[in-house]
Amino acid sequence: MPQPGTPQTRLRRCSPKRERRTLRHAAVLAYINSLLLCTLPQIDADNAAGITDPTKPPAKTLPIPVPDAAPAADPANTWDPSIPEPDPKKKPS
Repeated sequence: MPQPGTPQTRLRRCSPKRERRTLRHAAVLAYINSLLLCTLPQIDADNAAGITDPTKPPAKTLPIPVPDAAPAADPANTWDPSIPEPDPKKKPS
């Protein structure tokens, strides 16, 4: 057993208590997991029978835009002739 004040005992003392899982908590989590796993075959049977969830919101269909025959000019890619070319010899300020 390490002596009090050594790094090993300080590490053990500083570990948060909430990270520990008791045997009872582990048993409860295992039970909940088993209940969830038992419902999977029933969900598959409902899906095969065509039963749907009545609380599920209906799927929204979004309209797909149809492109025009002539593509519109993109203002981000067009050159504005009123803007002069930058001078390559001038240093940026």
